[in-house]
Amino acid sequence: MSSPAWLVVGNKAPFNVMAASPELPEFLEFEIHEVLGRSMRMIFGPMTNVAELRKAVIDSATKSSYTASFMLYTKNGQGRMLTVEIVPAHNGDGEATHCVMTIDHSDWVPKKVAVAEDTRAKLVLKADKPYSVECVSDNFVQLYALSADSLMGRTLRPIFGPRTDAQTFDA
Repeated sequence: MSSPAWLVVGNKAPFNVMAASPELPEFLEFEIHEVLGRSMRMIFGPMTNVAELRKAVIDSATKSSYTASFMLYTKNGQGRMLTVEIVPAHNGDGEATHCVMTIDHSDWVPKKVAVAEDTRAKLVLKADKPYSVECVSDNFVQLYALSADSLMGRTLRPIFGPRTDAQTFDA
């Protein structure tokens, strides 16, 4: 797997990109010269949590770091779920005037995508323990011959079999 990409972004509006890593095209298909001096909003799209990302960039002036998954968009408008870590960067006077956004691949899927109607059997779990079921697709219910009511609000234990390693779900 390749190294993460990074952007150096001003922590005040318009959040212009000051520098970018050579890995950026792999993640977002933008060449470095295409992003320099432009606002970071060029990587936003309809499913980007813009308010949270902007707040994290602004807060980087007073906090040590922030990490979350965001839907960012490629040059061609394709959404990609990526993990973004934001850490403050300081000028010569020690003032945090910009931040470094490290961008890496993510395993997270946004809830809007997870609950979208399609042919896949899927369920959505809460991200915190006890990892209870928030919603379940009709195809998932049919696959396991269960009712949605028997899963909602419960853990995955009803579908564990004799060879399921329950310890992996407690990690």
